[in-house]
Amino acid sequence: MKMNKKVDNIFSSLTTVIKRNFVVKLVCFFLALVLYVFVSFSEQAEKTFVKKLQVEGLSENLIISNSIPENIKIIVKDKKKVINKLSEDDFYVHINLDSMTNDIGNEKTVKVEYNIPKIMASFFSSVTVIPESLVVNVEAIKEKAVRVSVPTAGVLRPGYYIKERKIKPTDVRICGPESIINSIKVVETERVDISDEFESFERHVRINSPDPKVKFQGLQNNTATVYFVLAKKQGNKTISIERVYLTDLDKKFSGKVTNTPISLTLVGSETTIAELKESDIVIGVDCSNVVVPGNYSYKKVDIVLPGGISVSSMSPQMIDITVTERAEENSQPETVEAEVKSEAEVEMEVEVEEEVPIVTE
Repeated sequence: MKMNKKVDNIFSSLTTVIKRNFVVKLVCFFLALVLYVFVSFSEQAEKTFVKKLQVEGLSENLIISNSIPENIKIIVKDKKKVINKLSEDDFYVHINLDSMTNDIGNEKTVKVEYNIPKIMASFFSSVTVIPESLVVNVEAIKEKAVRVSVPTAGVLRPGYYIKERKIKPTDVRICGPESIINSIKVVETERVDISDEFESFERHVRINSPDPKVKFQGLQNNTATVYFVLAKKQGNKTISIERVYLTDLDKKFSGKVTNTPISLTLVGSETTIAELKESDIVIGVDCSNVVVPGNYSYKKVDIVLPGGISVSSMSPQMIDITVTERAEENSQPETVEAEVKSEAEVEMEVEVEEEVPIVTE
């Protein structure tokens, strides 16, 4: 009984002490709790990590066709001593696409899932991912071959043009989401600068993917080789020639061309053709085979032209000459339409067509 009485006295005394200034004590306790929370939060630190997003549950014959971020931002808050122990390797961020197998071609919102490190287990720990969810569209993978095109930048030296582009490979195989692959007809390389070029040249260029989701198949380093064949711009011009030179005609004969003017169609570089004049052209006929007077027709003629110019056509195709014998009393030859020169005086460089002269008496 004495023991029970003693316990009752102690309990009574404690109750009296607790009740004494109870409100003041309650306020002090509340203030202490607030102070503890304030101090704890004041010691809280924040750190941001960037983690690669992992995709799980996607079938091998399917691919994500829309753009989603490759990396996810992770913002963590905790006590500084906890934050200092964390690294990006402590986190794993992923989306699970198991349910997308039956939703091919349809957009679906998928939650971004993540783990929380074990050391972040207090009341003051928090993890936030940005973005928290993603809109995902899944399509079947398709593969096909497309042509390779090489765009250019700049301008060639005046008077030149690109005659041919030889590309290797001429086409490549691409694969990716079916809707994107179906829309691609050609892939382009990086631009080739042709500024002031005038000679044929070769370049190694990178082939650009038309979409980040499109990949090249079996293409080493995603590069192509292109060879540009350059040539001078060609022009044409038709000139009528009145004077034809008869070379190696025996001095006892006089010759006359009866079907002038001779019309020549000439081709060559634009600049040279534009400056070409009748005086720049010499037409000659070799008359060394003439032994008797008469009428002669020549298809074989010698034509001297400026460099880079060639004959496209000549009209008439035959040059007709009438040869007569000179009068013995004339010391000077009579004036004829066709001027006679020796072969040494005129250097013949171009022939329209080689053929044995046709002689008609």
